[in-house]
Amino acid sequence: MLEAEIQKERDDRKEKKIKERAAAMIVIQENEKEKQKRMQEKEADRLYQIKLQEDYIKEQERKEKQRADEYAAREQRIQNAMSKMADTVLKKSNAAEKEAELRALRFAIERDKAAAAEDERRKKAVMDRNNEIK
Repeated sequence: MLEAEIQKERDDRKEKKIKERAAAMIVIQENEKEKQKRMQEKEADRLYQIKLQEDYIKEQERKEKQRADEYAAREQRIQNAMSKMADTVLKKSNAAEKEAELRALRFAIERDKAAAAEDERRKKAVMDRNNEIK
């Protein structure tokens, strides 16, 4: 009977140890699952952070390209305006030169006409004097 009780206590302790080990294994497995879940969440967060950084970089590159395009367009508008002003100045200058040339030409023609008229008047005066002398 004593031996049976001792055996029963041994069996009970053995069974208790087996149950404790089984419970510990369940806790270890649950902990491992939780650890895996945390690692997956951490990896997902890391990937999300990388995506956010890539999106931010793309947005900054897009803004920089937009600024560069706006700057180039502004520069082109300035160049066009300067070219147009240069053309206008050149046209005005050319027009002024042509006007000066035309004035000089008119003056020369008028001077030549006046000189021709003077020559004609002198010839007529000489002829009139010659006619009077005869």
